[in-house]
Amino acid sequence: GCPPPGAARGREPRRCYCTVCHGNVKASELIPDRMEAFHGNCMKCHEKHGKGPFRKDQCNQCHTK
Repeated sequence: GCPPPGAARGREPRRCYCTVCHGNVKASELIPDRMEAFHGNCMKCHEKHGKGPFRKDQCNQCHTK
């Protein structure tokens, strides 16, 4: 099987596919687009530390007009 999330990279078996954990799902459904990636990384970290914009009423702090 595949290593657990957060395991050291480079030690995966040769054939470690998304379907091992996620079933028969298209890779495009699992890979976030650019905005989803930024929201996932930035906002989750901000929320975890209670600093920076992460609430819906704070969008304009990053998304300027």
